[in-house]
Amino acid sequence: MVIRRVLRRFSLGALCIAVLLLSPAGTMAQDPETSEPTKEPTPESTAASDNGTENRFDIGIQRVDSPVGDFVTTLLGYTRAFRGNMSFSASVTLNYADAFRSTDQGYTKERHFGLGDTILIYSYVPGQKVTAQPWVPKSAGFSVLLIVPTGKAADLLGGDQWVFSPQAGWVVSFAEHFTLLPALRYTTSFAEGNLAKPVEELSAEFIVVWAHDSGWWIDYTGDIVRDFRRDDWRYDDTFSVGKMFGSRFGLSVAYGVLDRVDPTSIRDDNQWMLFFHYVMPNRGGKGP
Repeated sequence: MVIRRVLRRFSLGALCIAVLLLSPAGTMAQDPETSEPTKEPTPESTAASDNGTENRFDIGIQRVDSPVGDFVTTLLGYTRAFRGNMSFSASVTLNYADAFRSTDQGYTKERHFGLGDTILIYSYVPGQKVTAQPWVPKSAGFSVLLIVPTGKAADLLGGDQWVFSPQAGWVVSFAEHFTLLPALRYTTSFAEGNLAKPVEELSAEFIVVWAHDSGWWIDYTGDIVRDFRRDDWRYDDTFSVGKMFGSRFGLSVAYGVLDRVDPTSIRDDNQWMLFFHYVMPNRGGKGP
């Protein structure tokens, strides 16, 4: 049914925007205020960070152009880094769907807007202090993502299922300003409702990042996915450009081609994403 293809897109779309926007936090690869590599933390900065926490606010806008309709997701996210090497993120989504629904009489066009699914992410980076900044990480780590079905599936606004997705990644620097970020991610759904399209996938992801001292960065993300439910493979790719303004504010724009989620689709899905990030000062009054 078309509605199940729509809901599968929302489940995978929420996962996609969450992974790109809220992937495991790490320290910045470069300090944009000094144009020098990030230095080891001083006792004063460590004490300030340990006595307080860092908080980041995110706004993400994703538009997916699909054969079954157009979908816009607005993500409002909050990330809190604490205890040296952990962070927790919580995001709510607002969805707009302009899509076809199959009925006994054929297909009808529907438009809906409202609360979508909620995204929770816990990240841990052993042996390294984590900040709330979303830029290039410098150490391996892992995260656990949970999508809570708070969106109304009958109105095409949610996936009608819980989604659990652990991910492990590491960092390889192979040239000046260039970093490779490979990662493995397993995704599965549970407690599916009547409208859900169950998900079970294993993903091998690689991100190539160019981060310049001026604060600009460019990255390419390739995602090779084994879909166990459909017993086949797909490949998604995304290209993004971003800019850091000081150490607290950044924005980026991304374009991706998502392999079709249903063999009856006539073409792949295209997506555009725009992200805004703002890192709040520590409670101790010192910045990161």
